[in-house]
Amino acid sequence: VALKLLVKETGICFTPMVLESMAYPFISCSLDGFSDDRKVIAEIKCPNKDTHEMAVNGSIPVYYNIQIQHQLFVSGAEYCLYFSYRPEDKIRPTALVRIERNTILMKEILEKEIDIWHRLIRGDLPIPIIIRKS
Repeated sequence: VALKLLVKETGICFTPMVLESMAYPFISCSLDGFSDDRKVIAEIKCPNKDTHEMAVNGSIPVYYNIQIQHQLFVSGAEYCLYFSYRPEDKIRPTALVRIERNTILMKEILEKEIDIWHRLIRGDLPIPIIIRKS
């Protein structure tokens, strides 16, 4: 439903797909949509009220920006259209925010992903702490 609304609002045809980085095959992403000309990716969220309100006001949470920058790196797209869909909001059920590439943040994300991959290969990731409620 949300993807169809996004296509209707923007006039851009998006196809969902999973991509793998050519330079770093261990880095991949799942896209809610990739435009036919491969210039635009779509990230669709059906968020809570506060997060939707952020999008209505033209911003997104930091954690979604990190996800989107990762997707922009892997896809090579020029920008992302973040689409917030909240049908419960009768006044403004959709919001669209254009997210540009941030090469500085991409570099930081890539460095951390490579570090985690090397740690995984070496087997030196920290042991997770599991807290069980009794």
